[in-house]
Amino acid sequence: MSRFAPLDALLAERMKCDSPPDAAALERWQMERLRATLEHARHSPYHAERLAGIAASSLYCRHDLARLPFMEADILREAPLKLLCVSQDDVARAVTFDTSGSTGPPKRVFCTAEDIENTITFFSHGLLSFMQRGEALLALLPAERPASVGRLLGEAAGRVGVRPLSASPEHGWDSIADMAHREGVRAVVGSPLHVREFALAWHRAGFPSGAISTVLLCWDAAPRALRALLAETLGCEVRHHWGMTETGMGGALSCGEAGMHLRENDLLVEVTDPVSGVPLPDGTWGELVVTTLDRRAMPLIRYRTGDRGRILPGTCPCGSPQRRIDLVPGRLADERLLPDGTPLRLIDLDECLLGLPDVVEYRACLHEDAPAVLAVDVLLRGDIPRLGPTMTAREESVAILTRLLSTASPIARAMRLGTLELRVAARDHLPPETLFAKRRIATRCQASS
Repeated sequence: MSRFAPLDALLAERMKCDSPPDAAALERWQMERLRATLEHARHSPYHAERLAGIAASSLYCRHDLARLPFMEADILREAPLKLLCVSQDDVARAVTFDTSGSTGPPKRVFCTAEDIENTITFFSHGLLSFMQRGEALLALLPAERPASVGRLLGEAAGRVGVRPLSASPEHGWDSIADMAHREGVRAVVGSPLHVREFALAWHRAGFPSGAISTVLLCWDAAPRALRALLAETLGCEVRHHWGMTETGMGGALSCGEAGMHLRENDLLVEVTDPVSGVPLPDGTWGELVVTTLDRRAMPLIRYRTGDRGRILPGTCPCGSPQRRIDLVPGRLADERLLPDGTPLRLIDLDECLLGLPDVVEYRACLHEDAPAVLAVDVLLRGDIPRLGPTMTAREESVAILTRLLSTASPIARAMRLGTLELRVAARDHLPPETLFAKRRIATRCQASS
């Protein structure tokens, strides 16, 4: 049986079949749902206009998606009501949220009770793919608002007999670790940096390795070095989730093998070239584009997520028929081009720094002079252990961090060409808005000393 069996069972239930389908049957069903979605979407002014002249009955395979226009995120900011396909009386939740780095108005997404129920159902089946009934789950997620991801996950956990617990960084990581140990927590879900802080606090307290069986990382890309740190520190399995508010929170979940299985009963995902918009074959990196299949209030059709990803070719070793995306390494807008044209991504820096327990957080800024300067301010928990007596501990920490960062391939290449200078500083504090926030590499026109 597939290790992903609970979510495969959900798919089979939606398809009204006795067992998970093969890939061909799944595609046929998705296209049937797409055709129904297009007809429902025409109830909105926005979709009625953009889909005019397109016959839904002519779309039979995923390649036919290219005949539909793209949907840009700006419409969620500028005129979200034009997307409504139901009466405003049928809207159970209106979720307003900001996008990292955006200076415009926030996005708004409307949900019916049915839309919210679909997310809770996905979460509950997903939990059962790595938890047992009666076990405790710690969610390091926002839970203040009724439609927040933490609230929905807690409701999903309760439905399948998993005991939900919630905490936020304001409680203090040592206190959170103590509570988790006292409550017998078996799984932890949160952003990579939050779960990392939790794991280090757990280790400092001397709590047993292996007591926590699984951590589920969401929100941000998780570098290999950080995943290895979590696995070693907690003695646990590390899993991953991709999703966004636009996808109904849930989007894809890893099974413990390779990649993340898409939420194929609710989403039709493709990968396109971010410049030309041309659909790309499986295995090729591009932009993740999402079409919702069961959204009642606000269907999204070929919505450009801005996330970089690829669909993994072939069938997963776990046996699930649901397609997989690779671990998402960040947003396309967060890439910065070095002077030689090589893209530098935040995850390139994460791989160098976030596997070190004494690195709490960092801030990076690319100063676009000639030569360009990459300035990295690193917040240290303490000094990285000294290797010799010739420098102060802080100086040696900076030297070690500089050496590590200079091994990242984009940085190493630019430094060899003499087009990039690397400046690393160890800091005792960083601005509060920097800590554990949605991060990006800032840019400046003038370098500072």
